[in-house]
Amino acid sequence: LVQVKDPCEYGVVILDDRSKVRAFQEKPKKEKALSKLANTGVYIFEKEILSMIPKDTFYDFGRQLFPELVKNKKAFYGYAASDYWIDIGTVHNYVKANLDLAGGKVKLKNAGHSRKIVIGKNCRVSESSILSGTVIIGDNCVIRDNCRITDSIIWSDTVTDSNCGIESSIIGSWCYFSENTVVGKNSIISNRCKTKPGTHVSPGSMIIPDQTF
Repeated sequence: LVQVKDPCEYGVVILDDRSKVRAFQEKPKKEKALSKLANTGVYIFEKEILSMIPKDTFYDFGRQLFPELVKNKKAFYGYAASDYWIDIGTVHNYVKANLDLAGGKVKLKNAGHSRKIVIGKNCRVSESSILSGTVIIGDNCVIRDNCRITDSIIWSDTVTDSNCGIESSIIGSWCYFSENTVVGKNSIISNRCKTKPGTHVSPGSMIIPDQTF
């Protein structure tokens, strides 16, 4: 469990003074929340818990199994962690998590000093290209001559040909941007997309996988 500022976005857990789980609230309104401890979705069970889960039917941990454990007064405890945690189920939070990592807010084992530019393994970035703001590039990417990439996240195995521009966007894996491609702000380009030379992607675009445009 982790402390959150706004419990209305999460399932929260109420503990007693021995950290035993007493009750749950699913996305309560802020003024009615009995706790600010959010369920992170990390569980450790004894194997006999499986006998409580019916076969061949949908069964939900939060709405069915956990209330049953509480009702039957089972040994069911919560650990309130102080580590960094974020739910990356939205684009906004996904970007925030990446920016936190690049900016050094997230401390990783054996990590060096924090950087605003993070480049993966086996990448080739032309010296004539400019990376500015916070840029995260996955493994095996190629950034050719005179590209400008600003505040963006590029997944692995993607190639940008010469004179491409990408601003405040998320680019998937195995993409190929032909020369003079420009991606407008706040766009999302999914995996395995290809562009024709001179393509201009409008700001805020969302391109599904396997498109050539």
